[in-house]
Amino acid sequence: MTAPAQRDGWPRPTAIEWLCLAASLLLSLQYAWLLDDAFVYFRYVDNLVHLGRGLVFNEGEYVEGYSSPLWCVALVPLRALGLDWWMITRLLALGCAALTWWLLVLLARRSAPGGTPIVNLPLAYLAFNYATQTYFTSGVEAPMVQLVAVAFSLFVLAPDVRLAQWLVGLAPMIRHELALPLALALAWLAWRERRVRWVPVVVAGSTLGAW
Repeated sequence: MTAPAQRDGWPRPTAIEWLCLAASLLLSLQYAWLLDDAFVYFRYVDNLVHLGRGLVFNEGEYVEGYSSPLWCVALVPLRALGLDWWMITRLLALGCAALTWWLLVLLARRSAPGGTPIVNLPLAYLAFNYATQTYFTSGVEAPMVQLVAVAFSLFVLAPDVRLAQWLVGLAPMIRHELALPLALALAWLAWRERRVRWVPVVVAGSTLGAW
């Protein structure tokens, strides 16, 4: 099967890729669970949203005791809508799984020569992989980490993709230590292209700097 026609530079997924999306979403729900660390986030957010104590674990103790600011921030509006934690983690799992699938489709097109057969083996493997699909839930930032891992691959191979630029720029807000792979990716592209990719720099500086 050769590469499908594209519209406005966006690829048309193959039937097998659509099947992988369905499998990823269904398996994420099938394997849904909650890691005990998730309840740290839940307590912080409930103290903010429902008890008016601020973003704290214990009242009056202003300590950042969670590992992902962006994950914590993403939970706040969903909890404010009155959704329970089981529903929130499932919704975020489906969103991250779907976006990861789309990035893997883009990655397959950008890394293969035009007109060659499309056999998206990385997508097929990850869509049916227990370890990958089960960590789209868990209640902690794992779904965002898996998403941004694919974004880094796409950013290095196809740095002009704006979605990948924004996601890798947000990576240090997902986990602070992801500032290191971001710096390495930016340094590699600066050396290869003889210019700086400013979108990730601005996104990282404005979000993590503001935090």
